[in-house]
Amino acid sequence: QVDGGPAGEAPLVFWHVARDEPDARGTRSAFNKQEAYARILPAVAAEIKHLIRRADGNNTPSIGSANDMAILVRTNRQAARVKAAMQDAGIPAVVYHAGSVFDTSEADELLQVLQAVVRPGDARLLNTALATRIFDTTGECLAFGDREPLWWDDTQQRFFDYHTMWREWGFYPFFQRMLTENRVAERLLTLTDGERRLTNLLHLSELLQQTVAARRLGLQETLNWLSKQQISVAGRTEDQQLRLESDARAVTIITVHKSKGLEFPVVFCPFAWETEAGRDEWPLFHDPAADMRRTLYIGAQADANCLARARKERRAESMRLLYVAVTRARNRCYLPWGDLSGASDSPLGYLLKTDDPAPDRQDEAPKMPEDNNTAGALALLAREAEGAVTVCPLPAAQTAPAATAEAGPALAPERRLTRRFDLDWTITSFSSLIRGRQ
Repeated sequence: QVDGGPAGEAPLVFWHVARDEPDARGTRSAFNKQEAYARILPAVAAEIKHLIRRADGNNTPSIGSANDMAILVRTNRQAARVKAAMQDAGIPAVVYHAGSVFDTSEADELLQVLQAVVRPGDARLLNTALATRIFDTTGECLAFGDREPLWWDDTQQRFFDYHTMWREWGFYPFFQRMLTENRVAERLLTLTDGERRLTNLLHLSELLQQTVAARRLGLQETLNWLSKQQISVAGRTEDQQLRLESDARAVTIITVHKSKGLEFPVVFCPFAWETEAGRDEWPLFHDPAADMRRTLYIGAQADANCLARARKERRAESMRLLYVAVTRARNRCYLPWGDLSGASDSPLGYLLKTDDPAPDRQDEAPKMPEDNNTAGALALLAREAEGAVTVCPLPAAQTAPAATAEAGPALAPERRLTRRFDLDWTITSFSSLIRGRQ
């Protein structure tokens, strides 16, 4: 068992979310999604801090650091919200990616940069490359290049030099020179997820170098190969993303789908109360009249039986994902529940139902009463669980940074240009003068 705080030793912890005071309308209505997020995510951060401090004090081997904990989400948008909340609380956290490095934004941006290097005379490709995170050139600077041809010519000349170096010396020498001259690593590491971005970029460069050397690819052939890897998953072998060394000191944020087969000592499921939205206008279901083939109904108005079957299958899938989520915990799982809008229609709401559906309505999930009786339903569950379930209030958020967070170097204040420049004259070059004649 994990040594927790107010939750005691129970392996399944329900946090009851309830309004302490009436809302602006004078009622004790359920929290909407945004209100729920604003309360639940800081509570998750507060409990993580508590568990880490408790473990540090008792030398508990089962949960000695942040990497013993995972926060499970359904969508990438939820993952971003959780990551921001952990960052605000000073807790190191990393979003777990189990996919290929070719599916990342860094692969897209690297392809855009390499396209500009292969065709440095193409102004459109060059502008696109400069706007990536690799170069991080602002729109104002790019507009400045229109007013200052010398700046643009120097920039374009650098890409002509990269083109020549790649063709004559190979991909990796050119790539290392480009990183060094443009201080790419230094700039990426100032970002919140900069270490992950830099790792992806270096990983991609290693894969490209291996392929170029093994297949003796030319410049355009290299672009074609990289583009093909992003489109097709066939033939992928050693291109899975690498975990950062610092991930071992961070809380893992992971989608339920990617968590299959993994286990963590402590798991938080902050979104288990949400209802999974579905599209009734085009129901997707397995049709018993067509040998249970998967069928997408497209028509003016879906048949009632089609809608009912599609909803039932969606709910079954949501139930399966809920099972996957709560069983990722080796020692403890946290589930917020209470006066939350739409919670009664969620898979968890179906399991915590207080009444049974009518015999002729088995395809519909019964709804928990919306009369603030969630506390009673949870109390009943805890009594019947005989110590396996604990119900407690949502922890209070803490504003002090976690002791485990690593403070980065303080950034200097932004410097602003206050001098005025005379723009009535300019310096041009021979290539600029003859550009219009080509």
